[in-house]
Amino acid sequence: MNIKLFTMIAATVCGMSFVSCDDDDNINVSNLPSAIQEEFSTKYPNAQIEEWEQKNGYSVVDFRWDGFEAEAWFGTDGWVMTETDIPYQSLPEAVRTSFEASQYANWKIEDVDKVERLNTETVYVIEVESGETEYDLYYSSNGILIKDQPDQGGNDNPYLPEQTPTDIESKVKEMYPNAVIIETDRDNGNIEVDIIDQNIGKEVVFNSANEWIYTSWDIRPNALPDAVKTTVTTNYPDYMIDDADFYETPTGNYYDIEIEKGDKDVHIKVSESGELLK
Repeated sequence: MNIKLFTMIAATVCGMSFVSCDDDDNINVSNLPSAIQEEFSTKYPNAQIEEWEQKNGYSVVDFRWDGFEAEAWFGTDGWVMTETDIPYQSLPEAVRTSFEASQYANWKIEDVDKVERLNTETVYVIEVESGETEYDLYYSSNGILIKDQPDQGGNDNPYLPEQTPTDIESKVKEMYPNAVIIETDRDNGNIEVDIIDQNIGKEVVFNSANEWIYTSWDIRPNALPDAVKTTVTTNYPDYMIDDADFYETPTGNYYDIEIEKGDKDVHIKVSESGELLK
């Protein structure tokens, strides 16, 4: 066969969507289950497949889409998630505006991911660091900070969705009728449901018996009620308010406030009426 013709054929084969010409340690993409091939081709027509592998019971397809690197996760019932590595400037304008007005604006940006998951809203995750501290910031498409948490660097699949128990989903909808559920996690035996309610990112927490423990969300220090701010300045005159969260609980609501003086940090609880709680 003509060498030039052979080279052209080989290049064409390597560029086909479901054939892998990568290193031997990659699984041949042509071995993907036919159902996954069909669903992937429908969802991402003409995508450039790079490789696929099995991770924790999922089939994970690495590919390029719109010029960005991405990976799609498929379970036994089909597609569950796609994570796309995007540059900061590709974030929605609302997300960039929110981030640049946040306390993390001067932190170094390490990575930005667009996360699309089955039956949930798309989220954008900005990984930032300051010194030895690394945080993941979860934003909705319209720029609401859903949560900020220490970076889970050792987790191979930190964005995989967990099914919200039906009982808990019903309770969340009853408590917050207009809320959108973003994701559900389990931590120390509790079930944590992240929602957006009235344009506010909130965390609704239940115990292992599916009983509601509390709901919390961030409060800007300057948005605290005057009675609460007066209590802080009266009892801690040399301290500055650094951070504040509002807690709804079955036994009453309160503000959890972090105050600081130099290198000293203190957490205090103050009721809605301004009473300092023990």
